[in-house]
Amino acid sequence: MSESVRPSPALLDRSALLELFDYTTFTWASYGRALEALPPDAFARPIEGSGWPSLREALFHLAIAWDEWLAEQSGEPHRPIELSEINEWPQLDEFRQRLRAMLHTIMENSTDDQMKAPAFNNAPGLPAELSRSELLAHMLLHERGHHGDVSTLLHAIGADPPGVDYIVYAVWRNRQR
Repeated sequence: MSESVRPSPALLDRSALLELFDYTTFTWASYGRALEALPPDAFARPIEGSGWPSLREALFHLAIAWDEWLAEQSGEPHRPIELSEINEWPQLDEFRQRLRAMLHTIMENSTDDQMKAPAFNNAPGLPAELSRSELLAHMLLHERGHHGDVSTLLHAIGADPPGVDYIVYAVWRNRQR
């Protein structure tokens, strides 16, 4: 991978990664609140006209992305989960929370040298020489890239999509402090 396509060093900083982690935690919780206001069948109900068959599939994709890599890097015992095992929002939320705990542990416990060193990567289409920081940034930004999909699906199923722009998170975060 050429230097010209590498993310900015500022994005790969541990504090920036933790900020992205907190931001994606906020957006996930926002989606959860929107889902909890819907009828129970809304989570898996087919939605016509979308690239995703349902909210369940779109959110499952976000929750399990990189699960095997996270388990390997964290050393945590892990059993991959299948979509057929997830029928309700609380099941998916609980699974994602376990994976996010692994992600947070990796970010917190890795030395700066470990964050910069090439990390094992077998993801199709991504170079193997990416650093742990680059892979973590990719995971967090990948989720962010799907926020529009989830908001569109929520709207299509009759929910008011929550505000998940970064500025909404920043205002919420500042109020929490």
